[in-house]
Amino acid sequence: MALCKLVAVLMTMPKRLYLETRWASLVPYAAAADLLADVLPIGSGVNATTLRQHVLSAAERMEGDSAEQRTSLTEGTDPRDWDDLPIPDGRMVVGLDGDYIRDWRDRKRNFELIVGRSVPEEGEDRYIGFVHGYDRKP
Repeated sequence: MALCKLVAVLMTMPKRLYLETRWASLVPYAAAADLLADVLPIGSGVNATTLRQHVLSAAERMEGDSAEQRTSLTEGTDPRDWDDLPIPDGRMVVGLDGDYIRDWRDRKRNFELIVGRSVPEEGEDRYIGFVHGYDRKP
């Protein structure tokens, strides 16, 4: 009986979308779709394309919500005053990586993607992503 209640809760759209986006962020879309199909009693509508569309719509909503954020810690300060800024407390680990990704609409085009993650000793991790431009011959 408890399992039926859990499945009923998970099948509500917000909870299902959460699971889809969470799992799709950890494993490839096809693997997440297979996992959802195995775990949840879903008759249809779970495939890699659907998961990808749900993740993209969730990302667009999140981008809209974060439009008010500052783009720089030094925003509004004169570069000559940057030496006067306080030194942050604690250590921070920063990782950067990049790769060339194939454009999913036009398979002959590629673009360079640079991503990063900062991990402070205290507080939440921060993530960045940067697409410099298209490279036709990576």
